[in-house]
Amino acid sequence: MKFKDWTVLLVPDHASEVKRFRLSRKMIIGLVIIQGLILILLTIFGGGYFYRIRQGRILERYKIENQDLKVQLQSLSQQMNAIQNQLTRVNELDHKIRMVVGLEKKSEIIMGTGGPEAEQPAMSMLLPSEEADQVKLVANKLNQIDLSLDAQETSMEELDSYLKENQSLLLATPSIWPVRGWVTSEFGVRMSPLDGNYGVHQGID
Repeated sequence: MKFKDWTVLLVPDHASEVKRFRLSRKMIIGLVIIQGLILILLTIFGGGYFYRIRQGRILERYKIENQDLKVQLQSLSQQMNAIQNQLTRVNELDHKIRMVVGLEKKSEIIMGTGGPEAEQPAMSMLLPSEEADQVKLVANKLNQIDLSLDAQETSMEELDSYLKENQSLLLATPSIWPVRGWVTSEFGVRMSPLDGNYGVHQGID
């Protein structure tokens, strides 16, 4: 048999009037529904609150990692610049040695420039635009350094081969003045101090 109404009795400890409360069936159902709705809302808002807290922590961690990555990229970029400067100095030294031994380059190579653009790293597609540009810049510098190293290696191998083939000639070629003094007459056309006529001077006085 279904109930229609509920009666709640409140009996105090001391002798006094007993209080009665009548709750209808509709009122009880309404209270149950309201409590259910409150519980659902608390669950939703509570879950959303904790979700936002967790997302905030994750975002903060990503910010720290992103900052660390930015510092590392800047440091790596500076190291790339230092390596490029060293390669430039090596190229200048190579050029000076070639001038001394009389070996000219077949083609002038500019260190650290040119070459195809490096392939975009997949990691840069997952980073913010600023960090992605930094990654691509470092990748391009690495590509340039790789090309420069290849060119410098070829140049040094050519120079080494030339020095080995012409070692005897280089050892016999004077590299300093034989004595201290002044040059009074250079090699080439000059006026003879004896007869005043012009002719080719075959040496250096």
